[in-house]
Amino acid sequence: MTARRVILGTTSFADAEATLALAAGLAAASGAELQGLLIEDETLLAIGAAPGASLVDLAGRTVAPDSGARMRAAFERDAARFERVLRAAAGPAALAWSFSRRRGRVAALLTDSAAPGDLMVVPTGPVRARVREIVLLGSAADDPYLAAAARATAARLERPMRAILPPGAAPTPDDPTARPTDPAALLRLLDRLGPGSVLFAELTAPGVALAELLQRTRCTHVLRATGAGTSRGAAPTS
Repeated sequence: MTARRVILGTTSFADAEATLALAAGLAAASGAELQGLLIEDETLLAIGAAPGASLVDLAGRTVAPDSGARMRAAFERDAARFERVLRAAAGPAALAWSFSRRRGRVAALLTDSAAPGDLMVVPTGPVRARVREIVLLGSAADDPYLAAAARATAARLERPMRAILPPGAAPTPDDPTARPTDPAALLRLLDRLGPGSVLFAELTAPGVALAELLQRTRCTHVLRATGAGTSRGAAPTS
């Protein structure tokens, strides 16, 4: 079971720190390079630069008026911290590692940064929760590598694993019970995955647009790039 790279793509240091162990474990298991990717989300920058914009903490309290300059400075700090913890995590495991920083839309940058064979770890929503379950979108027949990676992660973390078949998938001998009938039903099912779930899926999962998937879900994603819609990836900065 191999992967070219395991890319941890986040928009903040907090998310990177919370999911780094998962990404490092996947890289170590597959002999892959561990790459950190900090995304300066254009949507967040635009909101921060809007007149009257304010920062709101996790408790819902307004902290202070914000500006585009403050948002950019926050990304600078997050990039330095992200690279530092990435180096610290890669060292003891003897992992090759690199770090890059890009600005743009999250879904578009993830797709553009991935090369065939890469795994991408992408947290959405609150990520401080303890991993509760591993969920595979698809079956071993659809992508044996992805299914094997999901099973190995479940075993390593000692967590249960379950599967969801995408709409239109052919029945298999180990047919999972969750079988949404159409893309809308699939999204409703994925909506219910909480912060303790880790979802293994194709980067271009059938019937689900990546941007909508990331916007609507609150779990951590492990996405496999298989070739369609992917590029050769971003050049690392270190």
